[in-house]
This record gives sequence, C-alpha cells and structure tokens, in this order.
Amino acid sequence: QGPLVLRQGFVVPSDDTKCLTAALAELKYLDSMIAMCGCKRTVVQAGGNFGIWPLHLAKSFLRVITCEPDDLNFKALSINTGGVPNIKAHQSALGSSIGRASLKRTSSNAGAHYIIEGDDFEVASVDSFGVKDCDLLQLDIEGYEHEALIGAKQTIEASRPLIALELKRLGDKYGHTNQDTID
Repeated sequence: QGPLVLRQGFVVPSDDTKCLTAALAELKYLDSMIAMCGCKRTVVQAGGNFGIWPLHLAKSFLRVITCEPDDLNFKALSINTGGVPNIKAHQSALGSSIGRASLKRTSSNAGAHYIIEGDDFEVASVDSFGVKDCDLLQLDIEGYEHEALIGAKQTIEASRPLIALELKRLGDKYGHTNQDTID
C-alpha cells in the first residue's frame, strides 16, 4: 500500500477515510449549483481535492479550472482527471493575491487540510486566471473562501457568476466570520 490507492473507482490518498465518502454524498449539492447556472461556460473550482467535483463539473461546463495545493491530493486529481480535455488543474491554493503558503494536513480526511504561513506551494488569485466567462465560482477551501473572494473581485465584476461557498465558521481562524465573507 503506497501513498495512493484505488477506492470506489477513484485514486485517493491511502490515509483518507472520510473525504471520498463525503465528496460522493455531496454531488447532489453540486447538481443543484449546476442547475442554477444559466450558462455553463467556465467554472472556477477549489479545492479540487482528488478530482471528484472537477470531473462532475466537466460533464456540464465547457471549461473547468480547479486548484488543489496538497501534493498527494493533486497527484490523485491528475490521475483521476487525466485525459479529460476541459479540465485545467493547478497545483496551487486560491487567495487574495499571488504568493506562497503551506498546508496543515489533517490525517484521515484529505478534504480538511488548511492554509498556514509557509513557502511550500503557490497561491494564485482567481483574477490571475483572466477568466471573462465564469458562470460558477465554487469554493470549498476550509476557511480560506474569504481570501479567495477578495482575489476574485475582477472576475466577479466581469462575469457575475453564481458563487457557491462552504461556510462552516472555518474562516474564524483567519479572522473572518461567515457574515464577513457573505458581506
């Protein structure tokens, strides 16, 4: 057993016991988001995790831009989405500006890692992708949604996408309440 294993048809980090089940169960919420989009040109999505959501989005959108900073998750994402031409995966986090950061890894849940100060990977902004036809901005990035929205100001103004966020008070550790992010 190496760092990646095959489970339920997906390559996943071998230490994950929670994220795969949760991601598959939450596809129904993703379907609701897709249904609310009038156009389905480009979706910017993060965390890409090991690719379940980007793969699902690629069935409906012309272009999927996904971000995942964790090495193991990104390797799994690359394998799971390999050969899907409308998915562009970036091994980076999303934030308010371009920079560098690190992750605090959470054992047993590959979807619960969160941003900390450091220099392990790139942080991009949504605006740095230059997307002019974003119809959905979907962020599940463990409390860093507020920062990513700040870095998406131009994209939001240009495209007026549906914005879907996971808000579970995880932004508190970065000094942003759920209401701050909504505002």
